[in-house]
Amino acid sequence: MAILIAEFGDQLVGRKTNEWRTLSDWLKHSEAEEQLTAKPKLMTRPVIRDGDTYYFCWYAATQEALLLG
Repeated sequence: MAILIAEFGDQLVGRKTNEWRTLSDWLKHSEAEEQLTAKPKLMTRPVIRDGDTYYFCWYAATQEALLLG
């Protein structure tokens, strides 16, 4: 988890989910690592690992790197 937090930071937390809406105010204002530890379902997916490289979501840049690279 620490590697992903270091790589993607707060982007890793899905703030548009129902899980986010149910968080307490205290947890909503906590660091991403605490939020994901308390509610793992908050993690935005997919996170893809290709060797030592991590990709976040299925963006065009991710597709290009994995499919065309």
